[in-house]
Amino acid sequence: MYDSLTFEIKTDIADSNVKWASFTYNGVRYEIRPALDESGNVDNAETLKWCKDHLESLQDDEETI
Repeated sequence: MYDSLTFEIKTDIADSNVKWASFTYNGVRYEIRPALDESGNVDNAETLKWCKDHLESLQDDEETI
């Protein structure tokens, strides 16, 4: 699921030290904090997993209503 999902890293407008993983799914734009490695660099594979996990968590919420 979410096989074609991609994200881009954006820098926070108010604090240039903060990064966001920005992605769109079904026409809705989401931004979450990216996964970082030991050096503080974005871990792309783990961030993509977090993006997918975020969407899964939203689906879980909809199912409980």
